[in-house]
Amino acid sequence: YPAEFMAATLSLDMDYTDKIQTLYQDCVDNGLTILPPDINSSNYYFEPFLREAEGKKETHAKTIRYGLGAVKGTGQSAVDAITDERKVNGAYASFFDFCMRVDKAHVNRRTIESLIKAGAFDSLHHCRASLLASVDAALAAAAHSAEHANQNSLFDDTETLGEQWQAELQDVPEWTLREKLAHEKVALGYYLSGHLFDEYEAEARKI
Repeated sequence: YPAEFMAATLSLDMDYTDKIQTLYQDCVDNGLTILPPDINSSNYYFEPFLREAEGKKETHAKTIRYGLGAVKGTGQSAVDAITDERKVNGAYASFFDFCMRVDKAHVNRRTIESLIKAGAFDSLHHCRASLLASVDAALAAAAHSAEHANQNSLFDDTETLGEQWQAELQDVPEWTLREKLAHEKVALGYYLSGHLFDEYEAEARKI
């Protein structure tokens, strides 16, 4: 199947978890790759992956980028707020940078937590458990940034403040594979990055 066709089909059924899971497996079975949701690359809908080739962007015929709209707890207005800010001011540099820049009138705690569980921030920080434990600190950073937005101080520099707050990420153990997949199922409706069997695959193959 061409990526354009399957991306459109996935987007049409993105509100129906069972259909998305079936279509996802259909894509995999037919040689397509679906990249996970990403806060700096994904838009609302599933889209064919664009890559640079000889200085031009072209569609990769076998790759699709996951749509943020298919993450539970997001919605059109939240995703639009995320992507509009990204288009105007560039990619998010860190988790805290995201929380300070995005419009909290549209992107609330539930949305942020769902995006973490879905793996949308993996390209910014490897430990989802750390991000989830740091949501309070990130929202405090956002409030702090908003308070100083109109002052002539170092705090006007959102990127600098984001770097300072990034050091406040909670140092907690990473989730086990079972915990990671359980959170993915809450956010996406199914396991995306693996399967519960993966935890026992090495042992099972000995039998």
